[in-house]
Amino acid sequence: MKKITICLIFILFSVFSLSGCTHEMVSLYIYKMPNKLVYEIGEELDLKGLELRNIKTDSALIRINSNNASFSGFDSTKSGKIEITVRYGNFSSSFYVYVANKVANNSEEMKNLLENVEDNDILLLKEGDYLLDNPVEIDCSNIIIGGEGKDKTKLNTFFILGGYLNNSEINYVNGIENISFIGLTLNTKNSVKNNIIEFENKNINYKLGAINFDDITGLNVISCNFTGYSHGIIGNTASNLNITSNNFKNLLIGAIKINNSISNSSISKNIITNIGESVLFIENNKQLNIFGIYLSFNKEENSGLNIYKNSISKVALNNLNYKYLNEKPKGNFSNLNYMYNSSAIIIRSSDKNNLQTQGISIFFNSIGSSLNNILYGTTESDRINSNSVMYMAL
Repeated sequence: MKKITICLIFILFSVFSLSGCTHEMVSLYIYKMPNKLVYEIGEELDLKGLELRNIKTDSALIRINSNNASFSGFDSTKSGKIEITVRYGNFSSSFYVYVANKVANNSEEMKNLLENVEDNDILLLKEGDYLLDNPVEIDCSNIIIGGEGKDKTKLNTFFILGGYLNNSEINYVNGIENISFIGLTLNTKNSVKNNIIEFENKNINYKLGAINFDDITGLNVISCNFTGYSHGIIGNTASNLNITSNNFKNLLIGAIKINNSISNSSISKNIITNIGESVLFIENNKQLNIFGIYLSFNKEENSGLNIYKNSISKVALNNLNYKYLNEKPKGNFSNLNYMYNSSAIIIRSSDKNNLQTQGISIFFNSIGSSLNNILYGTTESDRINSNSVMYMAL
């Protein structure tokens, strides 16, 4: 009888193990893009950095050796956008790479190339360090500016989309469409003198970022590094933004800032860290915001915004050794607002207080070492109704 009982238990355990604990693959997922996404004519496909996952029925992500997958569609004999199809068993997925029609190997070639850029150009900046004191001013659309990877192509300059620099201010002329930055490092240097932050490039100031625009439809920023600027990306009105898989580090004010309105956009898989450490951003003797992501809304309609799988940490850490971006506080200034005005994510209204908008999803972001995870406004008069936001912490 004892043997029969043991056998029955074993059979039941085996059946449970086979039926209840087996999870089948349901989808192929590109977890990380390859390091190289922009090619010169004649180059071979380079898949270094690519990571594939299979998604199981229990939502688990299991790593796949890319050597066991097949890749098709690559053709570098002519310039253009190319879809690469990935197949693993019965499952498939795809990603895009680009073959350039213009190539630069040094700063002078880059300067000449960007001064003569035309609609639909795909530009490749080869591995190296590029220095331009003057900003890169782009006034045409459908442009791709790519490097050989964010650890290989390094630029010390800044970009103005649809405008030009006039002394220390940007004069915007027109809106612009479909600009892409892929596989680049955008880096500038700053130092502290008498507690005031100074930029090595005298054309850069605290109001500017690495990428600046007034009104844009279609901005892709993929696999780039940003360091040393006040802002990584800053603009007024934006739609169809795709900002993914970038590193924003050692910036003085924030990584991404939209002042007026954003819609139909995605901000995902970015690493944002070491933002505004002990920086006091003063205007009219008032402390302004230090943040990871700062977004504004002005309409009571579906915004279509997704912020997900970002890692945001070390925003406005305070060691009391203050440094100032533009002016020192006067009189009996108090730094009590320092805590309130800093946050990993700021969502605000640029239209009216208690704006009731829709379609803002913030989920599965990892947030640490920030005094606030999320603020729904920066003052008592620019608040977003928190019911407008679907917020889910990791």
